Amino acid sequence: MPCSFFNTMLHAFYFPGVVPSVNNLYMTGGKLAGRKVLTKQQRAFRAAVASVVKTKRATLQNLVVKIYYRPPDKRRRDVDNYIKAIFDALTAAGYWIDDAQVVNVRSCFLESKKRADAGVYVLVESTDRKTFDDELDNELSRANK
Repeated sequence: MPCSFFNTMLHAFYFPGVVPSVNNLYMTGGKLAGRKVLTKQQRAFRAAVASVVKTKRATLQNLVVKIYYRPPDKRRRDVDNYIKAIFDALTAAGYWIDDAQVVNVRSCFLESKKRADAGVYVLVESTDRKTFDDELDNELSRANK
């Protein structure tokens, strides 16, 4: 089984609403002259994350993050386009010092139902692992059988 190692659950969060895609995090161009400014959507998402996280903190290193995203509709999406918005919002909320504490991330979609059900579950675990070389070796040996 991939990524099988000892983990301890730290926090489980649910952030309702539509998570901004990496393509909609910043406004650039025009009067901004090379500056990056957060979009209204990302500012709203960061505020929502901060209100849920409140005083919870992940002070440990070697975090494992599992993301379960329920999109607002059935359009095709890239599963990796939402990780940055979530990690940046958790960093801005002071949940962790830096997302470099994350050593493993899993991101997947849940079935899209209706727009009102859109949101993301984020589970944060600590692990005693820093690297996963042996996991790769196990996966490669299984793939080459």
